[in-house]
Amino acid sequence: MSADLSATILSVTVGTEDMLRAFGAVLPHASKRAEHAHAYRLRCHLDPAAITVTASDGYSAAAARVAVIVPADETSDPHARHIDLSPADVAKVLAVFKVKKKDDVDTQALLQLRLVVEMHPVENTDDTADGDRPDYEQLERPGLTVVAESTAPDPDAEPDLAPVFYVHFADVSGMIPGETLELPMLPPHDHAPNVPRMISRELAVEGSVESFGISPDLITRFTAAAKAYGSNLIASVADDEAAMVVVRCGEDFIGAAHPERYSDLSKAAQRDWLLAWREQFQFVPDET
Repeated sequence: MSADLSATILSVTVGTEDMLRAFGAVLPHASKRAEHAHAYRLRCHLDPAAITVTASDGYSAAAARVAVIVPADETSDPHARHIDLSPADVAKVLAVFKVKKKDDVDTQALLQLRLVVEMHPVENTDDTADGDRPDYEQLERPGLTVVAESTAPDPDAEPDLAPVFYVHFADVSGMIPGETLELPMLPPHDHAPNVPRMISRELAVEGSVESFGISPDLITRFTAAAKAYGSNLIASVADDEAAMVVVRCGEDFIGAAHPERYSDLSKAAQRDWLLAWREQFQFVPDET
């Protein structure tokens, strides 16, 4: 692809370890089914100070924060503020880029993310009538408009062009170029989960409740954050029947999951089970 048909829209640099931790902690919360396109994605929300990585499959949600070291310059498109990647492609990032041992480097490993748009020819088949061809005169994604060649009836005219967006990852830690990886960005989806809004709603509810349950699958998802950040999980849930369990890990990760609510009969049974355990322990000899 020639240079005049390719352009960098946005470029930021972050700490490699911070980015990999965020991807590893959030990845388990994305849908594993590609046919669920709205949830089969991780979204990177970009602002001048941080990248917030989010994902949700509808059963749990998570967000991890990555500090920006080199922010986007003033020429970057101010509306290109999120990047969507598939879980499969995020797994490729985790496979290609590794956190180096602290003994191996004296400085922080750096990872550059560039959002690139390339204009690709649109293939017209014999089965497509001129009037049925898509109009690429002004093809848009949220906040970003790309002007392309308009449909031309002349068969010798330049082909129609459509924008294709990529995310280019590059290790920029040292003087010698490191690993690089280019991945296609997912197209936007109208029903993609708004994780920041989802978790913010849970944080706004006050009060707490004593007992709740979480399925083993959801617990496993959050252990990924505990491993990534090397910190304990802290869970809380508001005293509201519709509230979700809010799970935190350190200062850079927060998530939410649907708890299992118990009926009064079930709570009474659980109290009986607890009392039974207390009585059982009375017969266990002390290890002295």
